Amino acid sequence: MRDSGGGVPVVKACGLDDCGGRGLLLVQALADDFDVTPHNPGKSVWAVFKTDPMEKQQA
Repeated sequence: MRDSGGGVPVVKACGLDDCGGRGLLLVQALADDFDVTPHNPGKSVWAVFKTDPMEKQQA
């Protein structure tokens, strides 16, 4: 995802009743890697989801 806004997204703690703020927490839990690449203007947030080649063969 890329946007032209400033700042860098950060993983933050959320309460059970909070309506938002879980996006990067979910990415952190599910992705093998993620980071932010700065641009002028803005930034890209990227994630890598690896798969197990053996799992594909068994399906």
